[in-house]
Amino acid sequence: MRKILLIDGGKPTPLNETKFTEEGKLQDYLEEYPTLIPLADIVEGASDLLCIGREVGAGSGSIDLLCIDKDSFLTVVETKLRRNREARREVVGQIIEYASYVSQWTADDVYRIANEYFAKSEKAPQSYKGKTLDEIMKGIAGGEFSDEDFRIKIGQNLRDGRMRLVIAVDELIEPLRATVTFLNSHSNFDILLLQVIDFEESKDRKVLVPVLFGYATKSAEKGKREVRHWNEDSFRADTNERCAPIVADTIMRLYDFTKDYADEISWGKGITYGSFTFRKSRQGIPVSVFTFMSNGSGWVCFGELVGKGVKEEVLQAFRAKLNEIPGINISEDVIRLGKFPSIKVETLTKTNNLKNFQDAVLALCQQIESS
Repeated sequence: MRKILLIDGGKPTPLNETKFTEEGKLQDYLEEYPTLIPLADIVEGASDLLCIGREVGAGSGSIDLLCIDKDSFLTVVETKLRRNREARREVVGQIIEYASYVSQWTADDVYRIANEYFAKSEKAPQSYKGKTLDEIMKGIAGGEFSDEDFRIKIGQNLRDGRMRLVIAVDELIEPLRATVTFLNSHSNFDILLLQVIDFEESKDRKVLVPVLFGYATKSAEKGKREVRHWNEDSFRADTNERCAPIVADTIMRLYDFTKDYADEISWGKGITYGSFTFRKSRQGIPVSVFTFMSNGSGWVCFGELVGKGVKEEVLQAFRAKLNEIPGINISEDVIRLGKFPSIKVETLTKTNNLKNFQDAVLALCQQIESS
């Protein structure tokens, strides 16, 4: 049995290793203290994790823990104890199956899971309860945080299959470590093996020692935060290259409308696609209304409008006006769940549709200014 020596004021106290008797206890520790996953020890620039879900449904199973960091990287965590050797052999296939399922999510799915967790989970930190994911990440990241960029990067990472997978164990076995290292060297995702050793001085005083294995050099490159600073010229060029002429023209009409009527234009920093966001000031605080990207996709920011305190009846009227446009059908639950429903530019290429969209936005802006 392993021991460590705790020296307090010159007095040495030997601590014996304590065996985990159930996976739930290891999950409890990782949920409450996600810093037990020391990514910064092996991935340069990696930020601390925020737990956003436990027992998250994923196909026929459920993910033990789901975490995210301020760079929009999701981390899927599965726990396995020494007493279940067969399950530990199968956990690699299990966690990859979960990754495949997660890769089909949208940013809306991630926000829904996170916001439900912070609203309902007894394990969520008290200071986070009732807050949205954007509000919490803003507090963590500070002034550098952009909710539009955060959302866009979540979507891009999901589409590219970029995420971290962590298998948390209480005892390391070499075949599992070798498998994880091999996969990490030849995949687009990071898969790591976390060993957590529990030492106990008393029932109320513990020492948890985490160690990560399976690191591969390419993880350091992927861990770096990549950004691109877009502007009108680069956005226009990318839009014209990616979209049919009528779609590109409509996107730029939406951009001109944004220049004329928004209080602020927020440019995305995504590597793959450019984006701009129409923002209106409400009581001195900028509120995002819609975002369009250089690939012809976009969304309406109901989630942010709800989070910034715009009244439900105002948002319902806005939703109703948008639904009058042929090709747009936004469900009622977008306001209750704080969603960001997508809108394809193709639906706005007709002059009347574009005008009706712009009129709906202007009517909303008047309500925002007067509230």
